[in-house]
Amino acid sequence: MERLEQLTNKQLWLIFGSVVVILLVPFYVFFVGPQREVIVAAEKRISNFAQQLGLDVRLWKRSQNVYDESGLYQRIPVDVELVGGYHNVGYFLDRISKLERIVNIEDIQMAVPQASKQRQAGATGEIVTQCRATTFGAVDPEVAKRMAEERKEQQKTKAQKK
Repeated sequence: MERLEQLTNKQLWLIFGSVVVILLVPFYVFFVGPQREVIVAAEKRISNFAQQLGLDVRLWKRSQNVYDESGLYQRIPVDVELVGGYHNVGYFLDRISKLERIVNIEDIQMAVPQASKQRQAGATGEIVTQCRATTFGAVDPEVAKRMAEERKEQQKTKAQKK
């Protein structure tokens, strides 16, 4: 204990910073980094499924993440537009359902392409399919901490108003 008292503030902060780095680096390397890689890989596998099935991927736009109130997970939505045969879209959705990762497909809209392409589409049986694919991921610890603080502030504000 006497040795700690002999250290200057600068030395104490250096030791504290080193301990924090030693704890955070493995956390990032073993948990956060691989989680991000899994999300990127899942997006690429889904896009590859569509292309392998002969679907033209016209739109693959990742939307803003939606954090759950618990702060434990986040929804990662991707807006998708595919052009191809009806059965190919069905095969695509079937492959998505068999992924190890949970992927929800919502707001499915199917239509025949615009009038200029309608004659050609009618002959080939192509349709335009728009949907939103949503997968889930862990929340970054910094974001989770900030969300917890915001919830506490909101609870304090509600309690003060009563």
